[in-house]
Order: sequence, then C-alpha cells, then structure tokens
Amino acid sequence: MPAQPEIIRIGQLEIHCLQEAHGACEASCFEMCVPPGSNVPPPHSHSEHEELIYALEGTLRCTVGGAVVNAGGPPDRTKLMATMNEFGLVLAVPATAPAP
Repeated sequence: MPAQPEIIRIGQLEIHCLQEAHGACEASCFEMCVPPGSNVPPPHSHSEHEELIYALEGTLRCTVGGAVVNAGGPPDRTKLMATMNEFGLVLAVPATAPAP
C-alpha cells in the first residue's frame, strides 16, 4: 500500500505532496486544492526547477513573465503544440494510455 501523501495547509489552501524530487532530472509533483476566491502563493520564481500548473476544475489565473495566463478548461491543442515546439518539448504518452 502506497504511503499517504504529506498534506500542507496554508490558509484555505491544501497542498498534497505526491512526489518529491531528490536529485537532477527528477520532478516533484503536488496537488493543490484552491477554494474559489482564495489567495494563492504570492509571485515567486524557482531558480533550480520549473513549475507546471494544470487546473482540473475552474480557472486559475497566473502571471508568467508579465503575461496573465488563465489555467483551466479544455486545452487549446494548437497553442499547446506551438508552445511545446517553441521549447523543444515532445508529447510522450504511455503505451497503455487510451487514444485521445
């Protein structure tokens, strides 16, 4: 049975630590529950890693490099592929994943 994720509570936010990076080329994974109208972490940056945000329900407004980005809703595949191409990213899907 997998270990229960660490839960961090900050105000109304609930953050579940699902996977913590322990070295180079590893990724941490967090799930954050944000109630409607609550404040999220203040503007910040990470010098040693990147941050990926994906909203499963509702909309989360973020500022990235001075541009306001609304995360959430169905992805715009054209914009997604253009962004991935710009940064040299390749879509990787496990062999067991259902076809889109």
